[in-house]
Amino acid sequence: MPLKLVHLESDDEFDAIVRCEFVAYETPSCKLKELFFPPQATREATIQEATQRQTAWHRGDPTSYWLKVIDTDDNDKLLGAACWHVYEADPYAVESDEECDWFPKGEERDIGNALMGQFLTPRMTYMRKPHICELMPRPMVVR
Repeated sequence: MPLKLVHLESDDEFDAIVRCEFVAYETPSCKLKELFFPPQATREATIQEATQRQTAWHRGDPTSYWLKVIDTDDNDKLLGAACWHVYEADPYAVESDEECDWFPKGEERDIGNALMGQFLTPRMTYMRKPHICELMPRPMVVR
């Protein structure tokens, strides 16, 4: 199984990346996934919505760099991926008013915003200079 590290080349690759993430984060269960991708009516609907949002996040963030590992002996099958963010300056210098708008307005969104604040506050405190980080690890899934 020769492995190869490559850059993401197109938005079409996000479907396989998100499916890989879902398999990796379901066993064992990682509840942090549900903060970013809350369950929809079906698992497939959740994956489709997550794919759309993750693609939009990547396209809307110039600091986002995706790498993936493929198996070159198995039709370039995706085995894992990671999104690295390269910050050349303090990414928290400008205060953001973004919300977890993937939750409906009201209590669910308020809870999502509070949880996201807990997730980001340490970063906003200790990562106030140029740096590289992976916001949410994406584990490898090998068959």
